[in-house]
Amino acid sequence: MEAMLKTGLGLLKPPPPTFVTLRRSSTLDLAFTTPGIRYEYQKRTGTLGSDHFPLFLTPTSRRPQEDKTSAVVSWPGFRARSKQIPLGQSFLDHVASCAREAATMVRVPASSPVADLRLLNLRANRRRQDRIALNSYLPADWTAYRRIDAACHRHARCLRRQSWSGVCSSIQRISHSGKAWRFLRVLVYPTIPRSPILAIAISRPTSVEDLTELMVDQFTPPGGPVSSPPAGPPALPSPSTPAAPWLLAQVTAQCHAAITAHELQAVLDRPRRQTAPGADGISHQMLRNLDTTERARLLESFNTISGMATLPEDWLTAVVVPILKPRKSSCLPSSCRPVSLTSAACKTMEAIALYHLNLIARVTNFLPEQLTAFRRGRCTADSIADLVSTLEDARHDEDAVMLLLLDVKAAFDTLPHSVIHETLSRLGVTGPLLAFITAFIPPGPHLPGSC
Repeated sequence: MEAMLKTGLGLLKPPPPTFVTLRRSSTLDLAFTTPGIRYEYQKRTGTLGSDHFPLFLTPTSRRPQEDKTSAVVSWPGFRARSKQIPLGQSFLDHVASCAREAATMVRVPASSPVADLRLLNLRANRRRQDRIALNSYLPADWTAYRRIDAACHRHARCLRRQSWSGVCSSIQRISHSGKAWRFLRVLVYPTIPRSPILAIAISRPTSVEDLTELMVDQFTPPGGPVSSPPAGPPALPSPSTPAAPWLLAQVTAQCHAAITAHELQAVLDRPRRQTAPGADGISHQMLRNLDTTERARLLESFNTISGMATLPEDWLTAVVVPILKPRKSSCLPSSCRPVSLTSAACKTMEAIALYHLNLIARVTNFLPEQLTAFRRGRCTADSIADLVSTLEDARHDEDAVMLLLLDVKAAFDTLPHSVIHETLSRLGVTGPLLAFITAFIPPGPHLPGSC
């Protein structure tokens, strides 16, 4: 006792019994902690291979350890459940319900790797073997427990190495080189709150309803009264007008063409695999893990929706998640930027519709050659190369050059829907393709900041 007190440790009061009692004789059982700090302790049910029950100490004067909740889906079970569709339920709702039934929710420390089914099974076997060893206390049972525990640690290290190797491989890409600076920023500024909304609620005493209205006004400010649009400059002439009969036939065929299995497969096999689900609870990984029969049903559902004048309500609903901006105060609503999580099924339909629109624009030569944004095979480097070549030619000819850079604030949010529909009309878009775009972007009056 004196030797322990000389080290600066204090006796934890009241001392909880932690020793695994094997006989009726009494055993001295004491617990020592750092003096001057108040702790709350909780005894673990398992021994983790020791002759004492571990104690989890939580300092009352410090922030508790952060946990994270992960959902691990058994994809074989998901595919087995998705084969039977109940009556009166749509296929997309059935996919979401099957994923919820096949998922296992796990709550682990924030520093732990993302678990998979093998790690969950190893942890369950370790807890089961720990209880068996506590009841029997035979050397063979403890040996079996240590083997399972070692396998659990090895697999956790393997998952952590796989996660880190994925991060390193993403940094090596030229297009993702900015991720390295974000990692360094997280290391330099580790005190960024994980929940910006909670930080704002703590900084100002307000109710949940008032805070919700405040964030809604910040992300989607109310627009002014609807009025007739002012007379602007004349519309720019289109680069080319589809006048030839064979050209009109190709455009009409693309607008009325049904979605094929090849197009659906190409969209589902895109490099980006892990995305957050929207309001319907469907992710790209769920659609990608469907069997051939279920993919045919998904294709049939998409073709049915594409010809309808209305879309499912979940496709028009977005889950808005506020993200704190770098080096901004966490107590101000203006320091957060909204990230909208939309339906993965709707994103799949959008990608297919965009493929047909790009094909129509390429056939009709609708887009000018100088436009490089949002075009396959084009990037910002092409525009910079055009600018540099123009400056070099002017320097060689000893001419004066003026450069005008125009930055439009909230260009996509303030774009009137009538402009989009007028452009579609100039392209000659009709049929199911126009019906899908009209249901997604209505042609009525559009207010800035509305959604």
